[in-house]
Amino acid sequence: GMTSSTVAAMIITDLISTGKSPWIDVYTPSRFNVASSIKELGGNASKFTQRYTKGKLDYPEKSISNVGKGEGKVVEYDGRKIGVYKDEEGNYYGVEIICPHMQCELQWNNSEKSWDCPCHASRFTIKGEIIEGPTVKPLRVVDIDKEKIKNND
Repeated sequence: GMTSSTVAAMIITDLISTGKSPWIDVYTPSRFNVASSIKELGGNASKFTQRYTKGKLDYPEKSISNVGKGEGKVVEYDGRKIGVYKDEEGNYYGVEIICPHMQCELQWNNSEKSWDCPCHASRFTIKGEIIEGPTVKPLRVVDIDKEKIKNND
């Protein structure tokens, strides 16, 4: 964009006026190395695949009653995986744990008390509100039936 065009103008000016530029090696198109770029791409794809599939392969807690006060966990509830946080007063907050940005499964961040996406770093409150993106959509809230918890889910 604008930075590259400014640098290009500086390099071209240097080449026309002096025949050399201190930036030519940094910005020359021949600096591109296919072999190392493919290796880097493979490494990045591997990291993304690991982050994308990690939560999908984990087993959720079987019971919401296993979530302690001040704690968030992925729990099986009504046949699906949801994120549950239990506050210090014993209130439960449930959210869908699939990030609306790229459908990665969220993970509980105990130090920040937030649901975080391992793929692109979107973060959400216990109520599913966006803390930071890239996502532009909040999480869906899941209503938790307190009677089910009393009856062991």
